[in-house]
Amino acid sequence: MTSADRQTSVRHIISFQEGLQYFFTVEATNGAGLKQAMSSDGIIVDTSPPVIAGVYHGVESEGNDVPQMMFQSVGDQLVFYWDKPFDKESGISSVAWCAAANNNSCDVIPLISVDIKDTSVKYSMSKSLASGTVVYIMVIVTNGAGMTTKVVSPPLLIDITPPSVGNVAVGNSAETKYFRQSDLIAAEWHGFVDEESRIDHFEWATCQASVKDVCRSSYVKVGLKTTTKIDALGLDYGVSYVVVTRAFNKAGNFREATSNQFILDGTGPAAGTVYDGLQRRKDIEFQSSTAQLSANWSPFTDNNGEIAEYEMCVGIKPGTCDVSDFLSFGIKLSGTISGLSLKHNKKYFVTVRATSECGYSTTATSNGVRVDNTPAIKGLVRDGQTLTDIDYQADETRIYANWDQFQDAESDVTSYTWCAGTVKGICDIVPETDVGDRTSAGQQILPVLPEGIAIFVTVSTLNSAGASTTSSSDGFTVDSTYPILLKVSKIDVIFLS
Repeated sequence: MTSADRQTSVRHIISFQEGLQYFFTVEATNGAGLKQAMSSDGIIVDTSPPVIAGVYHGVESEGNDVPQMMFQSVGDQLVFYWDKPFDKESGISSVAWCAAANNNSCDVIPLISVDIKDTSVKYSMSKSLASGTVVYIMVIVTNGAGMTTKVVSPPLLIDITPPSVGNVAVGNSAETKYFRQSDLIAAEWHGFVDEESRIDHFEWATCQASVKDVCRSSYVKVGLKTTTKIDALGLDYGVSYVVVTRAFNKAGNFREATSNQFILDGTGPAAGTVYDGLQRRKDIEFQSSTAQLSANWSPFTDNNGEIAEYEMCVGIKPGTCDVSDFLSFGIKLSGTISGLSLKHNKKYFVTVRATSECGYSTTATSNGVRVDNTPAIKGLVRDGQTLTDIDYQADETRIYANWDQFQDAESDVTSYTWCAGTVKGICDIVPETDVGDRTSAGQQILPVLPEGIAIFVTVSTLNSAGASTTSSSDGFTVDSTYPILLKVSKIDVIFLS
């Protein structure tokens, strides 16, 4: 016991042992020497702060290693939890938390006290945090001795925006692509960017172009790969498909982009009809040129795709290319192959090959064209209406002519035209006029024919190969005046018995 005189408080320095409970006993003595003692309720010595392991964001999974930064896709709510604090000497007297833009202040949300039994908080804010904001959660724990421990969460990045959309392509093209069952179908994507939390991973799926929600399978997660191969097995022929790629940022937001369409084609094109000659859907049997050959054709069709190219070749038999190899004409429906050496009176065939977008080909052949490079043999043209050629005529208002049939042994004569003029082959009096297969013609003339000038009739014809033959008459002259009698001599009359 230590004397304190009559004081009612004392201070004494001793060495306490951590964790032990100490009691103060006061003994009072009166003047008669009687004593009375009383002890305090005790005090525990606690020189160490409370213990709390850490505070974590609600986007984390318990048991996982805590990353250096966490990401959250909403900005108006903070969800976090902490390990239960403890202090074996003096216990926990209070728990409080705040949010900060750095790990040593409470400038985002001021300090808020919670029940010491709580170990988690779900806090809604009246004003959303801006995308790109970094938040730290601080939990401050105080023990019974008034000592505090502060723990700070890993940084939480608020990212409420999805990545910027990129581009997806199948077959390195923006156009519709066509593939065969055996083809390698590849897709690639680029241009997805996220400035806040960066791209975390990609997912892709093959879906119908008309209904993107109808996909062949679930989305496939491929990490940060930007290419993939598509298995054609299971794709339906003739159906338009697209690849849908989703880019996720680290906060879980995603943006998707759709590729160009692609179609699986399992059959070759259906053949069209090939016509000799360039006149649309008109077939010729003869031609006069020995240097070139032309053809036109109706469109070939592909139920599951489109025609990418037409090619044309020439042969002496249907389906062969022994005169000319295939020459491409793009997607045109006609073509001419030049530089040939075709023979007179020989028949040649044009074969057209159509190739679809995915590479299937189909051919069709014309019924052939025969080369006739000799014109028809001209017939004799006669002035007048009879088989006897006239040299003069009195009628100054009409012209008549007739002619023998022109002959062509290979391709026949198609029709005749005739005209009249003051020079052979010139049509300055009667313009060229078609008379079909007739071999005579006539026409009234106004104004009247000039007198004393030779007039010639010219007849032309084309054979079936298009070669022209022309023949002119030897001409006639109009003489509408009567002969002049200058004198009538004496007539002797002789009577015969």
